[in-house]
Amino acid sequence: MLSAKFTHLFLVGTLLATGISLPVKSHAFFDKLKKSMESLGGQLGAIPGQKTQADSGTQPLEGTVEAVCWMKFGPPYSGTFPPGLSAEGLVAKYFHVTVDLGQKLRDGISVIRLGAMPNMEHMLRDLNDREVERLGQAFVRSPTVINLGHIVNFSERGDTYKEGRRPSQQTEARTLLGLVLMQYPQLAKSPGQPAVIFRENYIRDSGLSTAMLARMHLFGDGLPKDSSAFSNYLGQASLHYPVHINDQTIFYALENLPNWNKANFYRSFIQDSKKMQDALNRSQKASSSAPAIRKRVLTIMAKVEESDGLILEALGAGPTAAQMRARGERMRKEASGEANLIAVSVTTSDEYKLEIRKLLLSSPKISDDAMKKISKANQLRTQIANEMHDVAFQIARLFFNGNYAETLEIGGYFNAYVRNFCDSSIRSVQYAKEAGVPPPTVQINRDEL
Repeated sequence: MLSAKFTHLFLVGTLLATGISLPVKSHAFFDKLKKSMESLGGQLGAIPGQKTQADSGTQPLEGTVEAVCWMKFGPPYSGTFPPGLSAEGLVAKYFHVTVDLGQKLRDGISVIRLGAMPNMEHMLRDLNDREVERLGQAFVRSPTVINLGHIVNFSERGDTYKEGRRPSQQTEARTLLGLVLMQYPQLAKSPGQPAVIFRENYIRDSGLSTAMLARMHLFGDGLPKDSSAFSNYLGQASLHYPVHINDQTIFYALENLPNWNKANFYRSFIQDSKKMQDALNRSQKASSSAPAIRKRVLTIMAKVEESDGLILEALGAGPTAAQMRARGERMRKEASGEANLIAVSVTTSDEYKLEIRKLLLSSPKISDDAMKKISKANQLRTQIANEMHDVAFQIARLFFNGNYAETLEIGGYFNAYVRNFCDSSIRSVQYAKEAGVPPPTVQINRDEL
């Protein structure tokens, strides 16, 4: 039996959500076929030309460093474009295409800023279509012009079949496109495009698009600050299925929106909902843990540098590793504050990554003793990956709790650092695997937001 408050919220949302019913192509048969395939353990790629993990046989073993990195960034993605279309041509519809666009995409993917969407990575889990979510994860993992072209292509040519009051794949692909535009405001041709996309998708039953409209009105980010419009969209975002960012937006508004006329209603609603109460308690606990998270990030970074040094020594670059350690120590002594120490470690990790990559590309022949060092380093990196996975969730909780100061301080640096770690670690593990060394495994922490 639904509580009276929840019933009231549901009825209000239903009345507000009533809109235009747009014609869509029927793909019910293919949708059922896809579900049947998935129940048999297979997959049907939603995008023509996609090479799924079931097809390629490259699904990593659970507990390996590859598996942990995939949990953070998503699996690799490959697809094809329709005849006559290119990634650059598709991307140019929405973004300024320059010779250095690829570099700008890489530099901007880890940026966290105050506003409706501090970082798109945290939003992907609320996309209602898993294929689109995987596409978004692939872009976060590898923010290239080609992967961005796939997002634009899918937003124009994805499946338009929708089931009940849930969005189609194409609708959620356009939601994903709106998130990318917000991640790179300086690259977008039209600053107002995300609001246009989210409004279109609000009519098409996208919970995440609706939640984004609420947040844009809350922060005055891309849309005027408007508490009435904020409350309107907030009440509809989770109407047909759960949208996690909507719950966290409620928590943030209760703390930061003065004289909010819906505050007492939502406080009562949270008290009546054990799930909401548990989520609020987790968020509040996370908010007080920021100092411990900073210290843990620095501890992890020290372990990574140790494993990087082992790999360089094994590859015959011991003197280079010693020089890097000494330079890092000098930089750390000159730095002040934990945030600056974290920034120094990110710079140092860039140097290690480039050196390891250069050496591995030369396919060096090394001794059995050196291979033992690489195996030890990979075991250490796999343990580190598990810790990184846990810390990433803790940082995400800071963000979801509205603790933007700490998220801005830690999150961007940490995302960039994990990206470097995963890139060099996967190369190192692959090299050892080709030499006949079994990959190390650890138990992955499956903590949930």
